[in-house]
Amino acid sequence: MPSAQGKEPACVEICPAKALTLVDFDAPTEKQKALLAKAVSLKAGVNTKPKVRYICSNMDFREVALK
Repeated sequence: MPSAQGKEPACVEICPAKALTLVDFDAPTEKQKALLAKAVSLKAGVNTKPKVRYICSNMDFREVALK
């Protein structure tokens, strides 16, 4: 979600790999919904209420996320 000035956070703007995406969980775009469907929250099962989600192409994060 861009700031009031319409800009993304500096970390999102400057990331050369475009590995960071900021999502408004109340109104995600279709592209963001697709990303969220693949994303995993770490330690979600222990009621930490995480807001950060991870997508990894070279390992299955679901095994790590449950621990």
